[in-house]
Formats: sequence, structure tokens, C-alpha cells
Amino acid sequence: MRNSITSMTSNESVVVVNGVSYTQKEYKKMLKDKGIIKPKKKAKKQISDIQVETMDIDAMVKGVKLLKSLKAWHKNGYRQWGTIHKTIVSFDGIRQPFAKYNAKFWEIKSVMDEINKIGGRSEKAVYQYMEKLSYLFDDMIDIIQELSKGISRNNICQRFANEKAIYEDYKRLGLKELMSRVSHSLIDMQNIINKCSGYSLKGFDTIEYSTKSLNGMISCWSGNDR
Repeated sequence: MRNSITSMTSNESVVVVNGVSYTQKEYKKMLKDKGIIKPKKKAKKQISDIQVETMDIDAMVKGVKLLKSLKAWHKNGYRQWGTIHKTIVSFDGIRQPFAKYNAKFWEIKSVMDEINKIGGRSEKAVYQYMEKLSYLFDDMIDIIQELSKGISRNNICQRFANEKAIYEDYKRLGLKELMSRVSHSLIDMQNIINKCSGYSLKGFDTIEYSTKSLNGMISCWSGNDR
């Protein structure tokens, strides 16, 4: 490609190459088509430390499959297995822990929604919610241990061993299979507590965030001691 000459018309710049006239736009397109001009690569969006930490916590919480499985067993059990499910959940030591479990489950979900929303915007207030999440999982560990003891004390898995609500272990998990996963799940939950505590200490300015929430109002869990 030789003898390139740039001239000006009354309206725009024209490039003449080997006797052929091109507008600037046409000329650039021709160079791109021939690979002479390489298209600029879009700069990769940088992910902040807060976003990485948020994704870490989200993955850890989703990894505790027992949380949703227990919720599903309690919520859908009557429809799946009939009156035997109603009988099982009516026992003392089982009914009360499940009520606590369901309430705590929704608290955890609510806080996780806030963590993902605020952490996705790389806002430091997310550390408040991580601290709150560690408290909720601490409570949840106690609740699941209470439920497990209630099931054991009432000999549920032995008394109803022939019922699908207990022994099923395919798509619809029975209570026996769920209880076999408790020990490992409690370890996972403790790991979440440790990780949340570590992150909140790393990025949590006690003076700034202990009394102020995202919008500058008093945090709902920091107390009213100001």
C-alpha cells in the first residue's frame, strides 16, 4: 500500500491510496479488515477485595446444602409423605427447634441478600453484615444441635425406620440422611463464622461502623448506646 495522500474536501478529510479515494472512516475500516490496525481490547473490569470477599462468603453459605435441605424437609414433608411427617414434627424437642430453625433460616437469607447487594458495590458497610452473619450462624449451630438431640432423644430414626420420611435418600432426602450430614455441616458453618469474623476485623473500623449503618443511621444490631 503506497503513495498514500491525504487531501481535504470541503466537508471531510479524504485519503487517496493508489489512486483510490477513501473517507477517513472507510480508510480505517480497510486497515482493520487487513489486520493492519488491531482493535483495541476493552480493559478488564477490576474486582475489588470487598467483591472477592463477598463472593467467598456467598460460595461458603451456598456450600452448606443442609440448610435448604432441612427447610425443604420441614416445609414439603406433609405433601410428600403424608400424616407420618406431621406426627414426627409434633414431638417435643423437634417442633420447637424447627420453629427456631425456620426463623433463623430467613434471617440468614436476608443478611446474605444485603451482603451480596452491598458487597457487589464494594461498600465497606458490608463488613457490618458479615459480622451479623457470624452471629446468626452461631445461633444456627445451637439450633441444629438442639434439633439433632431432640430427634435422638425421641428415637425418631429408629421408631419410624420403615417410613420414607426417614429413610429416603434419593431426590427427596429423609431425616436419617439429613442427620448424617449434620457433623460436617456444623464444621462448614463454623468455618463461615471464622471467615466472616476475619473479614470484619480486616475491614471493619469499629468507631466508624459500630454506630452507623450504610445510610448513616444507627445500625439495627449495634445497639443504642450512643
